[in-house]
Amino acid sequence: MSYILIIDSDKWYSQSLANMLENRSVVVVGGPEEAMAEIEKNIPYMIYLDLNLGTRNGLTLLNELQSWTDTKTLPVVLLTPEAKRLNIKDWRQYGVAAILDKTGLTPDILRESLRYGEP
Repeated sequence: MSYILIIDSDKWYSQSLANMLENRSVVVVGGPEEAMAEIEKNIPYMIYLDLNLGTRNGLTLLNELQSWTDTKTLPVVLLTPEAKRLNIKDWRQYGVAAILDKTGLTPDILRESLRYGEP
């Protein structure tokens, strides 16, 4: 199954993202442990990752993804309210294809970001 994985501790927000990605197969999980369990079952073609997962950190997950041969080139789009303060060049080494501002994310911006990973 080819799918998009959304990792965000805010269930309401992540479900809103899934709804915006209509007509696509989407799996939503709340944190890194759930994400790795899902990825071990079936590797997605793209990940949307909230950088701040409450007490857990998205950077840890990015490091783990980079350590696996099967997931090293997997495109990841970061979702964070601090998007304007982050430089994409600093995040490329972690497989990050784009950084989106969670506070201003619209369906059009989200759909446009699919270009980073759709097969």
